[in-house]
Amino acid sequence: MRKQVTLLLSSTLVVMAGGALAAALPAMAEHFSDHPRAAALSRLALTLPSLVTALFAPVAGLVIDRSGRRRVLIASTALYAVAGVTGFFMPSFGWLLVSRAVLGLAVGGVMTATTTLVADYFDEPRRSHVMGLQSATMGFAGVFYLAGGGVLADISWRAPFLLYGLAFLLVPLMRWSLDEPARARGGLDGPITPTREMWGVPALVVSLAFVSMLVFFTIPVQAPFYLRELASVSNSRVGMALGSYTLFGALSSLQYRRTRGVFDAPQTFVVGYALLGSGFWLLSRAHGYGDVVLALVVGGLGMGQLSPNYAVWITSVVPVEFRGRVMGGLVMAFFLGQFFSPIVAEPVVTRLGLAGMYRCGSLVLWGLALAFLVGTTVRKRRLVHARSS
Repeated sequence: MRKQVTLLLSSTLVVMAGGALAAALPAMAEHFSDHPRAAALSRLALTLPSLVTALFAPVAGLVIDRSGRRRVLIASTALYAVAGVTGFFMPSFGWLLVSRAVLGLAVGGVMTATTTLVADYFDEPRRSHVMGLQSATMGFAGVFYLAGGGVLADISWRAPFLLYGLAFLLVPLMRWSLDEPARARGGLDGPITPTREMWGVPALVVSLAFVSMLVFFTIPVQAPFYLRELASVSNSRVGMALGSYTLFGALSSLQYRRTRGVFDAPQTFVVGYALLGSGFWLLSRAHGYGDVVLALVVGGLGMGQLSPNYAVWITSVVPVEFRGRVMGGLVMAFFLGQFFSPIVAEPVVTRLGLAGMYRCGSLVLWGLALAFLVGTTVRKRRLVHARSS
């Protein structure tokens, strides 16, 4: 139990990286308003860690497989705490971005090691349960960080950086409660011949994760500005609106084990993408604060099913000796999608506006749901045909 609790707490560091700062972006841009690209750089402060995380995660995965999961997790958590808190003291955008880049380096190690340890410590069906709890815990923590970051941002845009100091408390807890999984010690014990199935599913899941995050991350990056367009709201109300998304995502993730008891991984993607797409569609048609909250609630229900499904499916087909590297690839896809999200969204926003961008996002998500629905239907028919023949 202590291992599970420690890993769940460690997972919250990932959502803290961006969630604590999201509501402060408009205030940060206003503080540096004399800079010609203040708005763009404020968004970059949120997304730069994603790029660094994406670049480092595959390296972290390789180190994890070769040298051990526990060591990487503890070192990354300590670095995370230092880099996060120093953002409070940075005098300029340049130095602030440096601290955010170091934070991204740490997040890559934390997320890759944490999820790999969950897969190592627990076998199915316990693994699906714990990964559902992991997503739920991250969601509940996101409510705290988004709402807390919004409240602190009303005091000062620098104040949310102090939340990162909570990571210091996890280092001794990790040293006490975690050990290196016996089956992961020593790295590769012998040559394993990769199979088509072994790499086919990870390639599909990694691609899905990248596309999904391109669309999904328009919520924390663009929604604060969208709310400013629709209604004049405080930073704390922005944080509460974003928190509704993560809250209902967390509640949905708590039901992930039950969903997997009825549906397999591809069918779960149908449910998740359909709900998330519906949330984006409602967001595109919002006329006020209440409409935005409703849209985020619906979208959160979908994301709560999607979040654990990526890792559960990918770890179910990959041998333990390659698990760190594959999880590193998945983390890379998630955070590359986060980094490129505002870059891809910018021309869409310029041409169609924020509402139009969310409408396009709904079409992409519904398209993914339809593709999985068709794929699962065809697969079932083939199985029925094979059994009858």
